[in-house]
Amino acid sequence: MNKKLHRTRFKGLGYIHQDENLWRVVDLHDEINTDHVVGPHYRSKQELLGDLERYATETWGY
Repeated sequence: MNKKLHRTRFKGLGYIHQDENLWRVVDLHDEINTDHVVGPHYRSKQELLGDLERYATETWGY
Protein backbone atom coordinates (compact mmCIF):
# COMPACT_ATOMS: atom_id res chain seq x y z
CA MET A 1 0.00 0.00 0.00
CA ASN A 2 0.97 3.60 -0.58
CA LYS A 3 1.91 4.96 2.85
CA LYS A 4 3.07 8.29 1.44
CA LEU A 5 2.01 11.17 3.64
CA HIS A 6 -0.05 13.81 1.85
CA ARG A 7 -0.28 17.27 3.38
CA THR A 8 -3.54 19.21 3.39
CA ARG A 9 -4.40 22.91 3.39
CA PHE A 10 -4.95 22.55 7.14
CA LYS A 11 -1.63 23.03 8.89
CA GLY A 12 -1.17 20.10 11.22
CA LEU A 13 -3.30 17.62 9.26
CA GLY A 14 -2.34 15.22 6.51
CA TYR A 15 -3.64 11.90 5.22
CA ILE A 16 -2.41 8.48 4.15
CA HIS A 17 -3.67 5.42 2.31
CA GLN A 18 -3.24 3.12 5.29
CA ASP A 19 -4.60 -0.13 3.85
CA GLU A 20 -6.84 -1.41 1.06
CA ASN A 21 -10.06 0.64 1.20
CA LEU A 22 -8.77 2.56 4.24
CA TRP A 23 -7.73 6.20 4.13
CA ARG A 24 -6.99 8.09 7.37
CA VAL A 25 -6.26 11.62 8.55
CA VAL A 26 -2.85 12.05 10.21
CA ASP A 27 -2.18 14.47 13.09
CA LEU A 28 0.95 16.44 12.19
CA HIS A 29 0.72 19.09 14.90
CA ASP A 30 3.88 17.91 16.65
CA GLU A 31 5.74 17.22 13.35
CA ILE A 32 7.54 14.33 15.06
CA ASN A 33 5.10 11.42 15.03
CA THR A 34 3.65 11.24 11.50
CA ASP A 35 2.04 7.85 12.16
CA HIS A 36 -0.61 9.25 14.50
CA VAL A 37 -3.82 8.51 12.57
CA VAL A 38 -6.97 10.19 13.85
CA GLY A 39 -10.63 10.55 13.03
CA PRO A 40 -12.99 8.50 10.90
CA HIS A 41 -12.12 5.62 8.61
CA TYR A 42 -12.68 6.46 4.95
CA ARG A 43 -13.13 3.92 2.16
CA SER A 44 -11.66 6.19 -0.53
CA LYS A 45 -9.49 9.24 -0.99
CA GLN A 46 -12.49 11.09 -2.44
CA GLU A 47 -14.55 10.34 0.66
CA LEU A 48 -11.77 11.60 2.95
CA LEU A 49 -11.23 14.79 0.95
CA GLY A 50 -14.99 15.40 0.76
CA ASP A 51 -15.26 15.27 4.55
CA LEU A 52 -11.95 16.91 5.45
CA GLU A 53 -13.22 20.47 5.93
CA ARG A 54 -16.05 19.31 8.22
CA TYR A 55 -13.70 17.11 10.23
CA ALA A 56 -10.98 19.77 10.51
CA THR A 57 -13.50 22.42 11.60
CA GLU A 58 -15.51 20.36 14.05
CA THR A 59 -12.63 18.44 15.60
CA TRP A 60 -9.61 20.73 15.35
CA GLY A 61 -11.25 24.18 15.25
CA TYR A 62 -9.95 25.23 11.82
